Amino acid sequence: MRLFATLSLAAGLILVAASQLSAAGEGPAAPSAPAPKPSEFYAAMPDGSWLLAGAGTYKGRDAGKEPPFGILGFSGMALDAGHRKLLVFGGGHNDYWGNEVWAWDVDRREWQRKYEPDQFISMKLEDALKGVDNKKQPGVWLPSRRPITRHTYGSICFLEDKGLMLAGGGSTYSGPNRNKVDFWCDVGNPGGVWLNGPADIWLYGLEKNEWTYKGSGKAEGAKPDFPKGCGTSTYAPDIKAAIVVSDATWLYDAEKDAWTRKGAKCPGGGHSVMTYDTRRKLAYHVGRSGKELKMYSYDPAKDVWAEVKAEGELPSNRDGGWGITYDGANDVVLAFGRDGLAVFDPKTSKWEKNPGKPEKAPAASEWIFNRFQYDAANNVAFLVTGTRDWRVDVWAYRYRKPAAAGEAAK
Repeated sequence: MRLFATLSLAAGLILVAASQLSAAGEGPAAPSAPAPKPSEFYAAMPDGSWLLAGAGTYKGRDAGKEPPFGILGFSGMALDAGHRKLLVFGGGHNDYWGNEVWAWDVDRREWQRKYEPDQFISMKLEDALKGVDNKKQPGVWLPSRRPITRHTYGSICFLEDKGLMLAGGGSTYSGPNRNKVDFWCDVGNPGGVWLNGPADIWLYGLEKNEWTYKGSGKAEGAKPDFPKGCGTSTYAPDIKAAIVVSDATWLYDAEKDAWTRKGAKCPGGGHSVMTYDTRRKLAYHVGRSGKELKMYSYDPAKDVWAEVKAEGELPSNRDGGWGITYDGANDVVLAFGRDGLAVFDPKTSKWEKNPGKPEKAPAASEWIFNRFQYDAANNVAFLVTGTRDWRVDVWAYRYRKPAAAGEAAK
């Protein structure tokens, strides 16, 4: 049983192609806006420090003003830098039933549930069967046109040029009976409701607060130029495309709403995450590969995957699910997982665990996935993590102050 199996509520994510559009399209490109201003709250953070920016509370959680712990189960998030929000979507299996999006305002430091979830937790199987079409639209809850709750794993990324969150994932909500998987119909249970792995892809926009179904690789008549789901993804701003790893390596151009299947296949393991190095124009992929963490780089211009031969204190990698994010001001990759914090320097190809040994830090945790995101405006990386007593905390980490970062870049 998973770590989150005894806990309360949350929601799920998803993404995929234009061959089976459902309701509204994703709309025009996000309007340009002034660069966000840094918040005074984070300004005094010293180098190598953590700050508890949003402490979870029982009162807030139970009143529905803070996200349920279970939404974090094997799930990720995106940073919508333009709206200054962290967008959390996940849950699934027996961790959480709800399919809502939660947004955390990085300046006001408060949560908001963006819409009420569909009430899967109280549904009878015969009623739930009326709300799905597993042949033509796998993964869609038809009454609301929203994704069925699931683990989103490392599938989530943010399409900056469109102002949209892309999501996929798998291991959908298994049903109200916690000890069974009544609602799964593709695991030896033909009487179930929906697919455990619908292989679908979705886009979510905060501006309109709506989801757009892009399709599923398992749909009847699915085209070969569409991915079979989304295992992990990252956004490459220089080519304005999402890099998606599933059955192959894919590029998604949201402006053209077009998928391109690339020839190179990612050699990395499962339970993986990615981030994008904007200086070297490389995607870094970290997945489950033996006892030590292995990193691979992908060059979209050359369509080449290569193992990153790293030295130093390599983080352990028993189960994967590390959170990684690229700190562009300091030109380092920040990772958080079962060893706590680890920093990778692309210039030296070396890892360092818990640099500076800060006095105050979040507890080391597995299954972070995309819930560790660097915010350039504040020069901090935000971490959303669960506590041992089932609350959701938000932490901020600063590797180095802007002035020091400028010196380091010389």
